[in-house]
Amino acid sequence: MNSSSKPDIELEQRIASRVMDVFIRIGLVVALTLLCYRIFSPFLTLMLWALILSVALYPAHLAVATQARRTAGARSNVDRDPGHRPHRGAVLRADDLTGRLRAPVHSRRTDELARSPATG
Repeated sequence: MNSSSKPDIELEQRIASRVMDVFIRIGLVVALTLLCYRIFSPFLTLMLWALILSVALYPAHLAVATQARRTAGARSNVDRDPGHRPHRGAVLRADDLTGRLRAPVHSRRTDELARSPATG
């Protein structure tokens, strides 16, 4: 009987340890939830109105953004040379960007090389 009671005690200790861990975790979650509520409670009405307005005004935002993209695209095509393909809205092609960045760097390097004294 003594040998059968020993595993029961170990089993009970393991179960008690796990139950205690669960209660501690639940207590921490409840404490953090109450702390967050106390911190954010003055701003709950503002957050609710922000949510309502953002959902209500989202279609207007889409319309304004689409119109702004169209006018920006039309303006960017005015001063381009005729052989260059226009890009749509704010989308840049990678070769356009690298070409624009490489030209000033290359001209600076050639100027620096021309100005630098010969070392020998």
